[in-house]
Amino acid sequence: MRSQSSHSSHSSHFCHRLLTALMPVVIAAAFPTAQAATSAMSAMSAMSAMAATPRSASAAAPAAVTEADLTVGKPLTLPWRPGSVAAYRLRLQAGDFVQGSLAGPAATLDLTDDNGKHVRRLLGSNTLSRGFLFVAPGGGWYRFVVDTRDADRPGSVGRVPSAPGADAKDAAVATQTLRIDRVVPRAAQQSSQPPTESSAQSSAQSSAQSSAQAHTRSPARSLTQPSAASAPDSPRLRQLAAELARGGDTAAFWQRVAREGTPLIEPLPQPSEPSEPSELSERSERTNGDQPPDGHRRRSAAAAHPQTPMVLATFLWRGAERGVRLLGSPAGDHDDLYRLGNSDVWYRSYRIPASTRLSYQLAPDVPALDAEPMQRRRAILATAQRDPLNRRAFPADGIDVFQQKSVLELPAAPPQPWIARRAGVPAGTVTRHRIDSRLLGETREVYLYRPAPAQAGHPAPARPGSDEASRGNDALLVVFDAHAYLTLVPTPTILDNLMHDGLLPRTAALIVANPDAQARATQLPPNPAFADFLAQELLPWAQSRGVKTDSASTVVAGSSYGGIAAAYAGLRHPERFGLVLSQSGSYWWAPGASPAAPPAQPGWLIREYAAAPKLPLRFYLEAGRFEQGRGPVDIFHTTREMRDVLRAKGYPVAHAEFASGHDYLQWRGTLACGLLALIGTEKARDGLRAGGALARACPMEGEPGE
Repeated sequence: MRSQSSHSSHSSHFCHRLLTALMPVVIAAAFPTAQAATSAMSAMSAMSAMAATPRSASAAAPAAVTEADLTVGKPLTLPWRPGSVAAYRLRLQAGDFVQGSLAGPAATLDLTDDNGKHVRRLLGSNTLSRGFLFVAPGGGWYRFVVDTRDADRPGSVGRVPSAPGADAKDAAVATQTLRIDRVVPRAAQQSSQPPTESSAQSSAQSSAQSSAQAHTRSPARSLTQPSAASAPDSPRLRQLAAELARGGDTAAFWQRVAREGTPLIEPLPQPSEPSEPSELSERSERTNGDQPPDGHRRRSAAAAHPQTPMVLATFLWRGAERGVRLLGSPAGDHDDLYRLGNSDVWYRSYRIPASTRLSYQLAPDVPALDAEPMQRRRAILATAQRDPLNRRAFPADGIDVFQQKSVLELPAAPPQPWIARRAGVPAGTVTRHRIDSRLLGETREVYLYRPAPAQAGHPAPARPGSDEASRGNDALLVVFDAHAYLTLVPTPTILDNLMHDGLLPRTAALIVANPDAQARATQLPPNPAFADFLAQELLPWAQSRGVKTDSASTVVAGSSYGGIAAAYAGLRHPERFGLVLSQSGSYWWAPGASPAAPPAQPGWLIREYAAAPKLPLRFYLEAGRFEQGRGPVDIFHTTREMRDVLRAKGYPVAHAEFASGHDYLQWRGTLACGLLALIGTEKARDGLRAGGALARACPMEGEPGE
């Protein structure tokens, strides 16, 4: 097994000036006609004038600009060069729906107009899925700008053919494939009628039927008017409806909304029946009749999830022709907004806990396609964007509205005190490595985090060996999805802060990257070869670099497919992974299943644990209350079933439920909670039990550190 490592490299400012000076000569040689040379120079000027894009501090000037026209359905193979920028043109009409992909080594893909003005980012360097969808905002030529200057950015997706500064012989033959799969003119898109009052009633009835079948109330109730004669549930919207009925307009309403921001949050009369969070103290329907041992109820669900008031949240959009959809709905699905009469107000209201934290996007005028159901569902991504009336965005540094989500974070949401870099906290180091895996038959990228030489309360132990091994660790975190857990979830910063606060022992981390979305979909759901790679290749590789890998202090962690991958790694290799941290694990999964093809019998791994002998494992499981909206793909209840089976077998399980969805905005805060529950210091365990600041940040049931 061979490994390579690399750090970010800096290109010479002198080289940049020399390249700029020589560019006219190069273009004159490459483009013999005056028209072609003028076009190339124009493209060069457009690239430099393009709206600012996020770059690493070490980003070099573009090495070259090459231009060609794209043809729908005909893949264009282009060379991959580190530090290069290339533009490819396509003529579109206003309203065209465009679907395509960029396959190959790491790169960003931006869409600009013919003058180089930024329209939107289609793919970031850390965007896992390399397909893109968009709707052309106007007619004319567009440029697809492929930029490899962020290829060495931590978490970038796609194998970089050679490390910056290393032998570039393989980079010389590396290629990318840019493909426009289809362009659907607006006239060929099926008409999409906006939801009416009667369709709202039908939707509410369908939702109620689904809720009854699930034997539980929905975590967030979407409130809809039952008939045209009924008023909206929001008091503010009822006032507006009355004003419109008197001949008024919406101008003052939107002015106030612009000042106060969205969504609208209004108080609700608290019902005499228990509020929804109290349902979490009830036992979910079990896969068997076993009850957990009494010892696991020392911190009851009611104590972990105190009664939380409910509020009314109303999402808004101003002006749309065919409708608006909500991506990240508290109901757990993509929901249509309703139009208020014939006005420019589109809205949808939900009863949600006052502890809610979620991110969302709004998608106006989603193309209606003649395609398979999953394709039609995914079309929402063509127009999904942050809420223009919500000032809070995630991530905060997104380049445009399409690359950001909006944040709804209510005052009672648990704080997230460890996600931001703090002045005075020593920062650990992160290095990127490539490991040739015999078991997987491919090269995998992994990021090795080592704690800083000294942390408050954790002086670096003196260990023999190389400089790398001189900064030892007492615990290890193995976490998946480097594209997210180095960016949206700032794992190194979280570890730095927790150790500085004396809440974790000295902890190293292996942050494992995915080659692409397909590899993630096939390797993270229970896969023997991938679990064996972790145990038999990755950990021995880390050991050879002085990283301590004792099973009793090694946490394997992930979210979604990564959560079930962590639990499967513990089941298959308990001698390597003694601690499992699962954030919204996909326990609904079964062999051959996917979100597009849900299983007939969910819960394969749950049954595997039920049948296996008890192993030396401890668990932290969490799920969001808004993760139960898509039939068998129900993370909330299958996580409860996993918890119940584990406890019936005698496993120590810390379990948490939050008013959140399938959301990195939530997971970035609760990664710390799982670590505190599994490898927290005595200070951390005492803090979680005491009910103070730590318990408010990390509410959970089950004794931490059991």
